[in-house]
Amino acid sequence: MHAIIDSVPICHVGVALVDSGEVVVLPFLHARRDDVVYLHGSQSNHLLRSLLDTPRACATFTSFDGLRVARTGFHSSVIYRSVVAFGPVRAVDDAEEHERVLDELVEAVLPGRSAEVRRPNDRELALTAVLAMTIAEASAKVSEGPTDDDQEDIDSEVWAGDVPASLVYGSPVAATNGAMASRSIPVPPSVRALTRQRRARSRPRGRPRRPRRRRRRRGRGSPSHAQGPRDARAPIRRGRPARARHGVGVRPFQPRRRAAPAPAPRDLGAAGRPRRAWRAPLRRGSP
Repeated sequence: MHAIIDSVPICHVGVALVDSGEVVVLPFLHARRDDVVYLHGSQSNHLLRSLLDTPRACATFTSFDGLRVARTGFHSSVIYRSVVAFGPVRAVDDAEEHERVLDELVEAVLPGRSAEVRRPNDRELALTAVLAMTIAEASAKVSEGPTDDDQEDIDSEVWAGDVPASLVYGSPVAATNGAMASRSIPVPPSVRALTRQRRARSRPRGRPRRPRRRRRRRGRGSPSHAQGPRDARAPIRRGRPARARHGVGVRPFQPRRRAAPAPAPRDLGAAGRPRRAWRAPLRRGSP
């Protein structure tokens, strides 16, 4: 039961309003310690005041884990884990407990974030109400396993199975106002941990990560007396001289020389000799 409560980031709390008797259900971020579930909200929240006036409240925690696709629509369902808890609610008035619970609420949503930000000031603490719900009675339900198809449907050629689902965080988008406008503040470790979880969950289950292999090209002009395979496979960088590795140098890159343009073909006569340009004969005595 506790594992299901901790794995769900949002719970839903329902209570009957004291003045009108209407039942209201609202989502809350929560944090758990032993059998106590902590909630928080604004001091002016009408639902929080009704939770303190009622002798018993109800909170539900549901984790959607995928779809169960059966051979018929009647037997199709969802894969889920859920907890329904009942218990009294009290206000957290102790200043030390109040501030500690606020840190636990931040850590429940984003682990490690409370140490990266400033401490809450007196105004923020005065505007935030913290409630503690003690779990007096609870029931848990886990829906998993194969589909419950009828025997005549099992033999039919209709696809059936499970489609897993999980909460995956996308790539972080940095703010553009204030000091973040300089784009020089790196992503904090707490946010980077969420992206690592996203990469791990994007891989299929049961398949380990394949190691990345670095391709190495054998360097041209590598000496035959190289002392190791790394020296013999020293890469050649075009346009710049190659660096020496472990004291063994390699031949620097030499740019290719452009070949001289081929001469234009000469006009050859019948005998294979080049023809001379015809010149008009000079006549003596002519002007």
